[in-house]
Amino acid sequence: MYSVRSGYHKARELGLQSEAESSEREREVSLWRSVWALQAHASTKVFIWRVLKNVIPVYLNLSKRRILVDVRCPICGKEEESVLHIMWICEFSSQVFSNSVQSIQKMRLRFLDFEQLWLAAVDRLSSSDLAILATTFRLIWSRRNSFIFEQKFQPSKYLASYAINSVAPSAVKSLVIPRRVLLSFPSSLQGQVWLPPPEGIIKVNWDAGINVAVQKSGFRVVIRDHLGVLMAAKCSSRPIALDPTVAEAEAALLAVEFAMELGFRHIILEGDSLAVVEDILNEDYCFHDWSGVVLEIKAKIQRLFSCQVQFVPREGNCAAHCLAKEALNCDNPITWIEEGPSVLLPIIIAEKSSIQSSEGF
Repeated sequence: MYSVRSGYHKARELGLQSEAESSEREREVSLWRSVWALQAHASTKVFIWRVLKNVIPVYLNLSKRRILVDVRCPICGKEEESVLHIMWICEFSSQVFSNSVQSIQKMRLRFLDFEQLWLAAVDRLSSSDLAILATTFRLIWSRRNSFIFEQKFQPSKYLASYAINSVAPSAVKSLVIPRRVLLSFPSSLQGQVWLPPPEGIIKVNWDAGINVAVQKSGFRVVIRDHLGVLMAAKCSSRPIALDPTVAEAEAALLAVEFAMELGFRHIILEGDSLAVVEDILNEDYCFHDWSGVVLEIKAKIQRLFSCQVQFVPREGNCAAHCLAKEALNCDNPITWIEEGPSVLLPIIIAEKSSIQSSEGF
């Protein structure tokens, strides 16, 4: 039976339902707006959209489709791998956030699902910090996939640093090499031989070597002036057989630090690892095993008055290369100032004579 009272209650029920639907629509609009308005790369926006839709292939989702039986996290192996777990709860993901910006570190709270986590981040973080968080989520997922399919696992501090430096304007500004630092490849005239730097500039050559049998990596640095005169040399080693390109990056870092330690502020940094040189030259932040070391190199280059970074073939890097045995045999760093080991001197003399002959001395 219809009555005024029943009509009133029905109208109220429909009104509340309409308000609820309207509120839900507004919530969804606000949610997706926060994603597409991110100050981050388009790939990061799409990734966050997929995560919020819960369509990324975490093990829990694959088990629901009867593709997998074991749903344990492939990284920590302790809990089932849900979206929230791999992005936030997993201890290895937590290590990344503990190295991130302070506002994200303060968010280490418990959430029911990823959407609740994201909405809390939208409310609490600045636009730049939200972009850092989103980028970090994408990097964590990329690291997870690299671990599963390539058996590679990026250190947490590298992921945090990469996310910050690729998003935060202030952080990027502090690491971008200033105009006074010239980055370029050498001209074709440099060919296959070592060429001296211009007067007033110091050339710093680096090289690295690996001995897998004894699990050791050696780093070599040779510093010369415009006349080819040996200013200094250094050998160092680490008791681990690093990836060859990572070792080359470590050697380049040692070269910059050694030159600065000696007070040189106008240098040419030259090595025969094209991958490392290209990464230093790249204004963007590459995601390689050695990119964390390259970030350190770029930061230190900031303190130089001028620096040209260039690739040279192995034939033009003989002096640094010849120190391989000394570097791999030393347990502690060895430094030579205005002199060098006996194995190095014949090469220095030969290349210096070549310079004098070409200049008509």
